[in-house]
Amino acid sequence: GILLRMPQITMGAGQVLFHRFYYTKSFKEYDVRNIAMSALFLSAKVEETPKKTRDIVNVFYHILQKRDGIANPDPIDTSKQRYWTMKDDLIRCERMILRSLGFMVYVDLPHKYVLNFMTILGGSAELAQQSWGYINDSLRCTVSVRFKPEQIACAAIFMASRMLHITLPEGDQPWWELFECTYAEIEEISWEISSLYTREPAVFIDINQISVASPSTNMTSPMALSPSQSASSLPPNGSAVDHNGKEGHDPNKTPPPTASSTEATSSSSSRSRSRHHDHHRNRDDKERDRSRDRNEDRDRDKHRDRDEDRSRDDKRHRDKHRDDDRRR
Repeated sequence: GILLRMPQITMGAGQVLFHRFYYTKSFKEYDVRNIAMSALFLSAKVEETPKKTRDIVNVFYHILQKRDGIANPDPIDTSKQRYWTMKDDLIRCERMILRSLGFMVYVDLPHKYVLNFMTILGGSAELAQQSWGYINDSLRCTVSVRFKPEQIACAAIFMASRMLHITLPEGDQPWWELFECTYAEIEEISWEISSLYTREPAVFIDINQISVASPSTNMTSPMALSPSQSASSLPPNGSAVDHNGKEGHDPNKTPPPTASSTEATSSSSSRSRSRHHDHHRNRDDKERDRSRDRNEDRDRDKHRDRDEDRSRDDKRHRDKHRDDDRRR
């Protein structure tokens, strides 16, 4: 947003749309980079500060190069396939956000409430500035989709007054009750914002590239024991010996498989294979849908460009005939 010279309201609205989308969707199913790019593109339209798709793609490509450690990133080449892929992802994810939110993209940010509350409480400019900073930080977590903007504004003023050691009226009728907010809500929001300052910096992790490790056990492998230890631990038949010298059942020994357990194992393995095939089938279907959407968008762009070229040619011919008529 800063590189695109967007207003702060536009950037805040994009963050809220981002949180709204992922409040019901999975990070593994939808690429966070494409959704972030589309949320900012959509918020620019909502707040009537639109930006070109080329500019959005170019800025995000610049950020990706910076994240990869490139000191002097180059602008994206619009003639390369990478540009068209990112543009297709931008438009496709914008439609997904709109469908997911039911086209309800209005965002009411708490910034304006802080200024009004400061006027009513007679707060100083320093208190208002500190509260404004806490509100900006609150957009990094999910409080914007869990609480009303008035409640977030009250929590920001509460945290700022504690930080600056400014006393606000908290007698029989605390100041936050004037704005229809409770102390429990302020406490929960303040805790959520304060936890941001103790977290590690956010790092992008490609979840699809993570392999699931097999669960480890704390049991000692028989191969790790010496021959004397393995021979002294259990009798030859594998049963345990109690203190009276009688052989008993070893609780650590796995019983022989029965017919029912074999059937259950085979049924479980077949279900696992079925789920594995379904997962791959669903992934293939999603890839086909994405490819179809890209092709449709590309064909739509081609038809639009063709229509624009045809209209320009018609206008050129009309102008030419009008000039010829004038000369006659």
